[in-house]
Amino acid sequence: MRFNEEVIGAKSMMKFESGYSVEIMFDGSKLGIEPYAVEVLPNGELLILDSTNSNVYRISSSLSLSKSV
Repeated sequence: MRFNEEVIGAKSMMKFESGYSVEIMFDGSKLGIEPYAVEVLPNGELLILDSTNSNVYRISSSLSLSKSV
């Protein structure tokens, strides 16, 4: 399955060729991170650019699936 990926603020959006869109949301407030950009790596880790301190974080996390109607 092929997809196009674009990073928008603290969201990472993937649009699959079949028309499905997947959006990754990240709330870094509990970790003290103010995300400027979020990238999902092929192994599922999150690469996050912090807008406050200009730090780059790599976070390993299980991504939950949710459905929006």
